[in-house]
Amino acid sequence: MNEHEWSETEWRESCFLAFDLMRDAPEQGRAIAAAMRRQALARRLPVLGTFAELLFAFADFFEGKLALAEPEFERTAAMFELVGDEEGIAFANLGTVAVWRKHGMSEQAYSLCHSKILPLLSSRDNRLSVMIFNILGTLSQELGFTEEAVRHFYTSLEQARRLNIPNRVSQVLANLGEIFYLSGNATYAEELLEEARRLAVNSNERWLAPFISTMLALCKLALEKYEEAYLSVLSYVDEDSAAHHTDNASRAFCFSVAAYTLAMQGQLSKADQLNAVAMDLLESFEDRPLKPYSWWVSGHLHQCHQRYPEAIHDLQRAIEENANKGYCYTSLCAMKALGDLYASLGQFEEAYQQQQCYLELYTKMQGRATRLHVETVEFKNALKQTELALRLTESALQERQLLQHQLASR
Repeated sequence: MNEHEWSETEWRESCFLAFDLMRDAPEQGRAIAAAMRRQALARRLPVLGTFAELLFAFADFFEGKLALAEPEFERTAAMFELVGDEEGIAFANLGTVAVWRKHGMSEQAYSLCHSKILPLLSSRDNRLSVMIFNILGTLSQELGFTEEAVRHFYTSLEQARRLNIPNRVSQVLANLGEIFYLSGNATYAEELLEEARRLAVNSNERWLAPFISTMLALCKLALEKYEEAYLSVLSYVDEDSAAHHTDNASRAFCFSVAAYTLAMQGQLSKADQLNAVAMDLLESFEDRPLKPYSWWVSGHLHQCHQRYPEAIHDLQRAIEENANKGYCYTSLCAMKALGDLYASLGQFEEAYQQQQCYLELYTKMQGRATRLHVETVEFKNALKQTELALRLTESALQERQLLQHQLASR
């Protein structure tokens, strides 16, 4: 069926497929949006035209043009509200949520999700719900609501599996894995991240494998598997690495983590080279959640080379810029490194202050890890009960249909 024969429902579904394509290639999303706009004009479907404008805004977003995308997300949301199109309202507001998160406005983004998006979601599994529960899981974790984050991620994961969307399964598995290694269960996290990576390397979304491999490397760092951590990202930091990365934020993240894995193995020269690439990229993107990783690694390398003022500066930047209450890995690492550095320099008051900050954050994370363990067990049991109920319902339906067939054939 060519595009001229598509129904409005099929065009709507193409929006979410275009969204998945745009992280690698915004121009592909623009092509779909242009075709959708033509059809909207030819068939006098204004709502379809608004979806086309929304796709153009997402293309700007994935190209890093946040100042262009943000007002378009707000405008299209208002247009959808005028006609009462709940799916359109939710999708447009998702764009605003994504922009605010890039700006570091996690609290506002979280609030918008709960007030303007969740109440509009269909009860049926669908691609939009998968995306929304995934980003809401990330926002919840950034604000320190770990148990809520896990619930949202599991909801997204189960829907993605039922809809058979392996790319989203991979992405959400990785997000769950990240929460578990942050919460002290790095062994289980490693299993989730390895599974996510197996799916990602076969994905048609180019950004997925490098990003998830970097998350896996961080998990292996937590397990002190430094060589394995480096091997996880080796393919994405070689001379042809630019071809693997679709945005500078992800590339800087990958190069910084790779640099740290090498530094922990004593390969400082190569680590410095990778770190230099990452630091050169920092001013070229606005993705605030990823920048602290680069400042932490840069501070660590300065410390290795005994450039102590520079090390103190960069480690402090890592702590200050990581405003997230849930993703605390870099803060903990930077606090510990900074405390040790102050102590080695004889600055014992500063060392004590850093140690107290570290212990306070570490204690919070330990308490969160205990609650997370209980929450996860309860959630898995609920899932098993739901799946059992579904299987029993399906079995009863099949038996009823068989009985009706037997009665009809008599």
